[in-house]
Amino acid sequence: MELLTKIVKIIIDSGYIIMLPIMITIIGVIFRMKFGHALKAGLMIGIGLQGINLIAGYMIESLTPAIEFYQKMNSGTGFPLLDVGYEVEFLLDWSVPFAALVVVVAIVLNVLLIRFNITKVMNVDVWNFANFITVGVIAYYISNSFLIGLLVCAIMSVVTLFYAQWMDPKWQEFTGIQGVTCSTYSMSLVYLCGIIVNKVFDMIPRLNKLDLNIEHLREKVGILVDPAVLGFIVGAFLGILTKQSIQDILILGAKLSAALVLLPKIAGLLMEGLNPLGAGIRKYMQNKTGGEKELIIGMDVATGIGEPCGVTVAVLIIPVIILLSFVVPGIKSFPAMLLGGTIYWSVMASMVSNGNVLRALVTNALFLVIAMIACAYFAPQIGIILQSAGVVDTAAGHTCIGLADRLGSIIMLIIGKFMGFGA
Repeated sequence: MELLTKIVKIIIDSGYIIMLPIMITIIGVIFRMKFGHALKAGLMIGIGLQGINLIAGYMIESLTPAIEFYQKMNSGTGFPLLDVGYEVEFLLDWSVPFAALVVVVAIVLNVLLIRFNITKVMNVDVWNFANFITVGVIAYYISNSFLIGLLVCAIMSVVTLFYAQWMDPKWQEFTGIQGVTCSTYSMSLVYLCGIIVNKVFDMIPRLNKLDLNIEHLREKVGILVDPAVLGFIVGAFLGILTKQSIQDILILGAKLSAALVLLPKIAGLLMEGLNPLGAGIRKYMQNKTGGEKELIIGMDVATGIGEPCGVTVAVLIIPVIILLSFVVPGIKSFPAMLLGGTIYWSVMASMVSNGNVLRALVTNALFLVIAMIACAYFAPQIGIILQSAGVVDTAAGHTCIGLADRLGSIIMLIIGKFMGFGA
């Protein structure tokens, strides 16, 4: 088991740039793609996702002056909790004793469910297995049981498959990529928030008729919704709010503008790998089953990045969420760790809102507020988990957004609170 854990950890730690090309190449060859074509598809998918991660990091770097301004302004007063961020979540997920076994169990369960026609989704996004392993990690620390932690992970791996299959028709319509769905479980709360927001909007006269898609906005405000211009305006606005120098205001605007322009272009590299992979799998399944059986590949939410509404919302939500963090009761940590992730959540918000910018913006804001409040409310439980794992020296004053931003994790933390864990 120890050897298996080390091997899996090495593969996982190598990231998308190594792991995904290997996975996609193997899958491509299994489905009778030529080796060279399968290898290129894997490399392009890995490069595309790595590029998107780099842009996300670049966005955080460009926003650093504004973030530091707010953190200094409220040091020791406004935000008593320190959010240790998503990197720590991944560290927790792959450090529990059953992590390597979960990967094997999840893959075996996936193959069996496909074999018996219970699901048609093949989840190849091993990197994001962490999304459902997190739920099992919480269960493990609450129960102090290896078996319960492993069992919860196994259950959540199956839940992820049904979640991806449920989303499949809408996701394929949204992205235009046949044979690929989103299996990123951490988007589950965003999706639920979008359903709620749409229901509320549909009940409000006039708002239910307001279709603010990008094409409509371009007709009304023209160049202002262009990613380059919008990014510069929002960046400069944040620079002014945070009392930066004129030079820094211009630099902040230029950097955010660059990130938004580059994002869809980098996403295009991802499509160069996904399109031939999807086509190869469809051709194989048609030849084998006469078109009667369909197989869908579960991939990262990043496969939808580059869509105009999502890109627009990703930048508009930044000043909104900073503002909300100051005015919404119950938020106790500054959302620095959230800002780079807006490009991912905005994709899901845009999909569930059918490209309506206003609905997607409200969806994203609702999700982020719920996640930040949950992050604060469950801080005693999360702090103990962090301390038990050796991530922090003391439980008090620490929390982690990665343990409170998805449905399964919140449900598990509620169970733990009911059982007296962290009380």
